[in-house]
Amino acid sequence: MSSEILVVCRKCQSKAPSSVMKLDVDEKMMICPNCVKSKQAPRKLSETLHEQGPTMQFSRPSGPGTESADKVKQKCKRCQFAFKVNMETKTPKYCPYCNAPVFNLY
Repeated sequence: MSSEILVVCRKCQSKAPSSVMKLDVDEKMMICPNCVKSKQAPRKLSETLHEQGPTMQFSRPSGPGTESADKVKQKCKRCQFAFKVNMETKTPKYCPYCNAPVFNLY
């Protein structure tokens, strides 16, 4: 006399054996196999991104090969490291290699 216990599905109110009931994580309740079959399959992240399109766009003011006119090539007098200095904003203030002050040396 090993009869299964029938449980009521919380979604469709039909009765099903307790051994076949599944936990629906989205709705946080036990549902029957029929409700599991009728439930829409979760969409992959890549599919949703293709439908929505890009959410952010980044732009660079100048490409990697182009230089702006206010940058000047410099060579550190202390360590001979070559780098570019933006004369408009006076950056970098220190040599990237040896940390010597740039504008005090020139």
